[in-house]
Amino acid sequence: MSYQPQPQPQAQAPDNGRRLTVAGVAVFILGLIAGAVMFFMAGSTEEDTVKKFARAPVGCTTTLQFDRADTYELYLETSGQLDNVSGDCAANGAYNRADDDPPQAQLSFLDPNNAEVPRSPGSGASYDVGGFKGEAVERVNIEQTGTYQMTVIGDSNDFVIAIGGESDADSGMLKMAAIGAAIAGVVIGFVLLLLGNRAKNATPAPAPAAAPGPGWGAPTP
Repeated sequence: MSYQPQPQPQAQAPDNGRRLTVAGVAVFILGLIAGAVMFFMAGSTEEDTVKKFARAPVGCTTTLQFDRADTYELYLETSGQLDNVSGDCAANGAYNRADDDPPQAQLSFLDPNNAEVPRSPGSGASYDVGGFKGEAVERVNIEQTGTYQMTVIGDSNDFVIAIGGESDADSGMLKMAAIGAAIAGVVIGFVLLLLGNRAKNATPAPAPAAAPGPGWGAPTP
């Protein structure tokens, strides 16, 4: 019986390198895009936060409902918009103080028991977003939920007192997440590119030798 040599299978270069390279580029780009989108959204998040602040106009006693015990900033807001104010006057509409000098204001802040709420100096934080401009001048600690009364007296009516938390709290967290997403995309994408380049440059393993078939070697008696 004669032996006909069979063609040896050629070792195929693995395509893992190409796949890793494509994945690395995709992760790199997606990380940067996600970071940019979240960073852009951070600006609108601060604007939404500021718009939700409660506001007390000058010359009125405004009713404020606090549903959560917390520390709140009192912002001297010199530009913005008043809508749906609860209290003894129906002040509404836009306001914009042209004078850079801060207005003179006197406040009275009563708790549900008609006791004056202690106030402390504000953080000095400021915002200028979405047509609203204010600066934290005082701070109050609301220890119990309920209905409060704030009376504002001033030398003009081109400002209000806005009440809320930190204007950029949610925006700051979103910016940090945006930076984290961008860094993660760059790092992971770079690692995948390195692995892909290493895999493409690796020498393919030689194909295994074919096992002897019929007629190979000395004839059997």
